[in-house]
Amino acid sequence: MRNVDYAGMFVKEFREALAENPTAWVPIGLLEWHGEHIALGCDLIGARESCRLLARTYGGIVLPPTYFSRPGFSAYEGTIDFPLEVAAPTLTALLQQLEKVGFKTAVLLSFHGGSVQEKMLALAREEYEKEGSIRVVTVIPFTLVAMPETSSHATPVETAVLRALCPEAVDVSRFTPAKEYPGTYELPGRSGLRTWRITDVDVRNAPLDAYAEEFLGKLVERVGRLLDPTAAPDRE
Repeated sequence: MRNVDYAGMFVKEFREALAENPTAWVPIGLLEWHGEHIALGCDLIGARESCRLLARTYGGIVLPPTYFSRPGFSAYEGTIDFPLEVAAPTLTALLQQLEKVGFKTAVLLSFHGGSVQEKMLALAREEYEKEGSIRVVTVIPFTLVAMPETSSHATPVETAVLRALCPEAVDVSRFTPAKEYPGTYELPGRSGLRTWRITDVDVRNAPLDAYAEEFLGKLVERVGRLLDPTAAPDRE
């Protein structure tokens, strides 16, 4: 299988890959609680593996994933997030460096979603584009591909997609339907700890393979259309 990872390339390989397709795939995630059945690196791993899949489909080079992201389930065990004034400038600086080394397109693929994350991505891109010249494309997979429960957290579709991309990051035997999880950390400006129920649906019995196949197929198609609007029509 062709190596598409920036970090694993020798200089000659990097030079050749850049000349072939100067697209940088930038995986963005968060170290975040996703219940007991999904690894804390879900968003990082999902972003990295999605970028690898897309780079092997369309060409380009995959950067190491970044976890400098905005809050998600910040009160829950193991979650690490960053303020806007740290995350956005870091991403802007990365885009500037990508331009320096010769990329012409950068795809910011964030497996971590939500309005505050979208605001950070938009701000980083806006600041870069004041003086930068490379094309920037933003992809949030669970927004781009609308499927049942994709707006929820650690539910069957997200579980299915991550399991297909990285099986060792998912263990559905750890899932308990309808279990309620209290927060772990007191956060400034918030009173009390919220309790979260992931889903009443038993993830262990859900058609995970079918969900993943549908989701990833649509993701590949729709990202292709973002890169090239003249491509073949999207499938329903």
